Amino acid sequence: MKPFTIQAFRELIGHRGAPAISMYLPTGRGFPDSRQNTVRYRDLVRRAGELLKPHIIERDGASRWLGKLESLLTPEFWAHPLDGLAVFVGPGVEVYYRLPRTVPEDVFVGDTFYTRPLMNFLRINRRFYVLALSKRKVMLFAGDPFGLQPAGMSGVPANIEEALGDEVTQDSLRFHSGGTGRAGAVFTGQGAGEDDERQDLERYFRVVDRSLRRLLAGETAPVLLATVVKHHSIYRSVSRLPNLAEASLTGNFDTATAEQIYAAARPVILPELEAQEDQVLALHEKLAGAGRATDNLDEMGRAVIAGRIQHLLLEENARVAGRLDPQSGAVDSGEDGKPSDVLDDLAEQTLLRGGETIVLPAARMPLKRPAIAALRW
Repeated sequence: MKPFTIQAFRELIGHRGAPAISMYLPTGRGFPDSRQNTVRYRDLVRRAGELLKPHIIERDGASRWLGKLESLLTPEFWAHPLDGLAVFVGPGVEVYYRLPRTVPEDVFVGDTFYTRPLMNFLRINRRFYVLALSKRKVMLFAGDPFGLQPAGMSGVPANIEEALGDEVTQDSLRFHSGGTGRAGAVFTGQGAGEDDERQDLERYFRVVDRSLRRLLAGETAPVLLATVVKHHSIYRSVSRLPNLAEASLTGNFDTATAEQIYAAARPVILPELEAQEDQVLALHEKLAGAGRATDNLDEMGRAVIAGRIQHLLLEENARVAGRLDPQSGAVDSGEDGKPSDVLDDLAEQTLLRGGETIVLPAARMPLKRPAIAALRW
């Protein structure tokens, strides 16, 4: 499973092709709530079947798409739920994301995926990652103000053995069994010079870093490095990860729980996230002075469709009734009685076009407006 990143969101929102099936399910983590997860998921699949009918022409066409949804009904898939689940199936797309917060239960079928419930997971100034790294284990966690959860690590090696294979300097490692299989191996320095060990670590960390750059492509949320003292300088000397945080955690976290790592990470990463906010506000002030900022929703609508919004500042919990036309950028009043929020529309289009959304408390918002855009030109 891959982590839910800004790049993943852009790919989903840019998808065109029917049928595009979007399913959201709040999931229980522990007994007895978890017993209802598959029951409710089956009900969503049934509802998806009903919604598919207007989109399917060929005989038995719905069965093909429902089969893809039903393929997740295995004991292994449901063994480790989080608080929410998002599933997307369509032509050329079969992805799911376990989410650390709950989502409204619903299913949608159309020509495009319905991504609005995912917006709150992409507020750049509320998210971070923790990379817990040792010879024995590589772990990636996704964090926000509510906690830390294991992130998908598709393509990232699990340890130094997996990263280097036969190229690892065997004399620099001694193994003894700590259990069964590769996860039970314990690494200890033995018999090799410091140069050999450092070369192994440099090659190992380059492989990890390269795979993380692919996995987190397009991400700007900071990555907090958590490792022992001597590994910090080596990893930083080879890393090209653009969002590697200056702050870090020191220690061996191989046996630490997500809760323990979060307790250590929170006081370290929060100042970095606040500093990131300060930098954005300083840039906004500079751009506003040059006439490159606006708090007018109509102007923001036109600007976002033209790809001009660099940062969109949003007041926390603010909502403004209305809709954004994704072709023209026109903003309507949303007076037809249907649920709408033009701020969500603006945020969605900003992310799609390579901009960033920043959520701030009302007291920190410039001009005390619900939304302000800093423009590229």
